[in-house]
Amino acid sequence: MSKPKNYWTLKTVMQESKNFTTRKEWRLKSASSYIIANRNKWFNKCCKHMKNNGYIKNRWTNKMLLESAKKYNYRSTWKRNDPTAYNTACNRNMLKKCCQHMKYIGNLKKRLVYAYEFDDNSVYIGLTFNEESRKYDHLQNKQRKNNSPVYKHMIKNCKTLSNITYLKITNGYINADMAQKIEHNTIKKYKKLGWNILNKNQAGALGANNMKWTKTKCIKDAKKYNTIISWRKNSGAYQVAFKNKWLKICCKHMTRLLKPKGYWTYKRCLSVAKKCKTRNEFQITYGRAYTISRKNNWLKQCYAHMNEIKKPNGYWSKERCLQEAKKYSSKSLFKKKSSYVYSVCIKNKWI
Repeated sequence: MSKPKNYWTLKTVMQESKNFTTRKEWRLKSASSYIIANRNKWFNKCCKHMKNNGYIKNRWTNKMLLESAKKYNYRSTWKRNDPTAYNTACNRNMLKKCCQHMKYIGNLKKRLVYAYEFDDNSVYIGLTFNEESRKYDHLQNKQRKNNSPVYKHMIKNCKTLSNITYLKITNGYINADMAQKIEHNTIKKYKKLGWNILNKNQAGALGANNMKWTKTKCIKDAKKYNTIISWRKNSGAYQVAFKNKWLKICCKHMTRLLKPKGYWTYKRCLSVAKKCKTRNEFQITYGRAYTISRKNNWLKQCYAHMNEIKKPNGYWSKERCLQEAKKYSSKSLFKKKSSYVYSVCIKNKWI
């Protein structure tokens, strides 16, 4: 039953808390009274009858933490399989002690090249900075299962894991640039031997932490663009330059589009909006003017001249979505400039 307004006074909260032996039990079974007690700082009064003032003592002793850590060869597997023990070790500054026996893994500069061979003459070649975690992603991880070509092929064509052979191409973790070359050459060798290559991406892809962008390459890439905004939107080199604090050197030749404070007045926002035919065009082309208009409730006036015609249900067929997608050179541009059509493609698995 929901309680009437102002029902939870200090007296009623104290009476309610007496039904529970721990704070956790109280929070789960009577959330409203618990929130009021927390808001008004009544815990000391309400939890007097509870053992240890309502707190459950930490069951993890230092010995138990060490025993838990000994079960695993890598920090990542320990963290994934026993997060409470791992976090307790972090809080007590015991990670070094607990992880002394654990194996070394790579980092952003060192990678391992590996391959998964299938009995039907198919192969996947990849590189990783964490072998154990990558194996888990390919074969077990529920969140990434559907995206892994290894897992997809295994489900379709293999009855058991005995049909798959795992190979280490390199002897441990090596320099990332060398690993890229070895991966590329390994794919070439398998192709010559007539293997079916399962790799979706090009050889040498290092994922989100792309190591190919050196300082000189970032400067060269930046010269293709006239503004920081266009560079940021269309190239991954911008993020690398930003992280490494190379923006000043890379963007010397660029014209700055930043407007001074107070530039976007009501009149300027209106005049800019009148150049746009649709709301989406206004938002994408003049992002700053759009946000200021939204904050100041000027959008109605800005949209007054726009006559947007809504498409009827079922308008976006597969053919129309294909025509729309052909206007853009990358997925990111398609998603930004035609977000609704992009979402239709994802729903219908046309992407």
